[in-house]
Amino acid sequence: MNEHLERLLACDEEGRARLDQERTRARESLDSLARRLQEDRERRRRDLEAQLDRELASIAREAERTAAERRRRREEFRIEQDAIASAMLPRAVDAFVRIVRDGPPGGRR
Repeated sequence: MNEHLERLLACDEEGRARLDQERTRARESLDSLARRLQEDRERRRRDLEAQLDRELASIAREAERTAAERRRRREEFRIEQDAIASAMLPRAVDAFVRIVRDGPPGGRR
């Protein structure tokens, strides 16, 4: 074989071998990068889920506090209204008895 041809073939084989090595290295690098990106996404997703869980828990606590406050105020209002009604009952009974006995006020006898 021709000496130049042999050198050219050797360089070609060496170039192909280096190209294959670089392709393998690039593929491994891309695979590694893809794994790191996936891990970062998963970590970010977990962080966001944890943050969302904390916010939802805070909202639930605040909603429970608000509901408890409303129940307390509603009960206070009910007690006040019961007291007012209880205080007015004797007057209402007297008025009813007068209407039954004497007829409506301003009415004919």
